[in-house]
Amino acid sequence: MAAETVKRIIREDVKKDQLIDVADLLRSTRKLAGDHAGAMGLAGRSALRIAGFSAYEIQTKRLPELTQLQGGIVIEGENFPGTELRSFQPISRYGRVLFGKASIPDPGELPTQNVTRANGAKVNVRHGTAEFLPGLAPPAPSEDVLYVLLLTCRDRNDPAKYQHVAIAALEPDFSGFIFYESLDGFIAGYGEVEAGASAPAAPAPASLGLELKKGVAPFQGSEAPGNASDATGSDNKSP
Repeated sequence: MAAETVKRIIREDVKKDQLIDVADLLRSTRKLAGDHAGAMGLAGRSALRIAGFSAYEIQTKRLPELTQLQGGIVIEGENFPGTELRSFQPISRYGRVLFGKASIPDPGELPTQNVTRANGAKVNVRHGTAEFLPGLAPPAPSEDVLYVLLLTCRDRNDPAKYQHVAIAALEPDFSGFIFYESLDGFIAGYGEVEAGASAPAAPAPASLGLELKKGVAPFQGSEAPGNASDATGSDNKSP
């Protein structure tokens, strides 16, 4: 099945500990941003808005740093590997896996379709189940790569928390997901043998000014409310 193939590729190329550290960083930065909004005397929608933008900006800086410390590669302002499709948002590459990040209004919903995500979805043409009319399917990348999103959903009642985070791969026509699962559930599904078995060894992440807890904890993702990443950079003014 397509979903099982996608999950296998992620688990072969991304270590369990690498995903745990990413989850911890996202959760920690959201808490930092939410606490800061509260210290400013903000509450309600104002606090949610400021916490979302602050968390997004912090993560835009620190996630690439973490990727490099883990032995991954940061792709920024370049085409998706093996294609002529442009990316305007940072991508973290671990072997065949190309990680992006987006927010969703509610669990299970698709993120906003911007240029980067639409192009990233096309990268998944080898693995998707979507059907195209003859001659309209996007060309397969010359490299064996897979575009995967960390999808985050804010907690409307607490600016320092997230309601939900998922890991997912988009269908190449952006009609849905090839694979969608909560990040906690996906991390818990790593077996002792498959947990990063084929991924290269990488140094432990250095301190990024946050306390990253070890172990799998309920994780919620990040980005500004209302798809803030779509409103502040190159794709719809988003990095």
